[in-house]
Amino acid sequence: MTSNLATARPTLVLASASPRRLELLRQVGLDPDRVIPTDIDERPLKSETPRQLALRLAHAKAEAVAACEPGAYVIGADTVVALGRRVFGKPEDEAAARRMLGRLSGRAHRVLTGVAVRAPDGRTASRLSETRLRWKRLSAADIESLVGSGEWRGVAGGYRIQGRAAGLTLELQGSYSGVVGLPLYETLALLEGLDVLILDALRHRPHASHFHLERAIEVAKQVGAKRTYFTHMAHEIEHEETNATLPEGMELAFDGLRLMLS
Repeated sequence: MTSNLATARPTLVLASASPRRLELLRQVGLDPDRVIPTDIDERPLKSETPRQLALRLAHAKAEAVAACEPGAYVIGADTVVALGRRVFGKPEDEAAARRMLGRLSGRAHRVLTGVAVRAPDGRTASRLSETRLRWKRLSAADIESLVGSGEWRGVAGGYRIQGRAAGLTLELQGSYSGVVGLPLYETLALLEGLDVLILDALRHRPHASHFHLERAIEVAKQVGAKRTYFTHMAHEIEHEETNATLPEGMELAFDGLRLMLS
């Protein structure tokens, strides 16, 4: 049996220069056809809140790339670090990074990532991920370690949660992937809402077994599995973080995913 999903694979484009966002998409089985960086002014507008800024820039990135990729689903995202209403952008140099890190020391701050998806028919949908973090009080040695690592370059707030800052974080409430740069739950929900067949994207992985994935898709459809749940479970299986009991009939589907992810 040949799945109808095989005949209409959507084109997916990531409007970002961030390798971290690309890695996050690949974690959940989505490998964009193209990655196109954007060059837009990321400075906040007068009286613009951090939330408004993150969403506006995500929309701007998606729209800019959609103009030259009219037949694609385009994902745009932007991450903002905020202390109250104060926005911490990407530090220009080591001195700026030290100042930012010093201000965040021992204080709760927010990481807001806006994500927008532009569909080929012109529809655009967006969501905002907001995560609260609290660091320990940083010593001078902590700050120098962060700055010396070079991880401050090209990232909002001057740190990477997946790097040395992880060892300084006392509390994280919200989306870890949103802090890294792309909230995966929100992104998949947006794609699903715009009718992108996420399973179809999964089955086009380069090392996928056509037979097993075809069967996995068919079984998933037969038992009525939701695509976001299916994809989320695939991510958990990849990282061996779940012992969840699968619905009847889903074992074969996940055997296909395990094979694909191996």
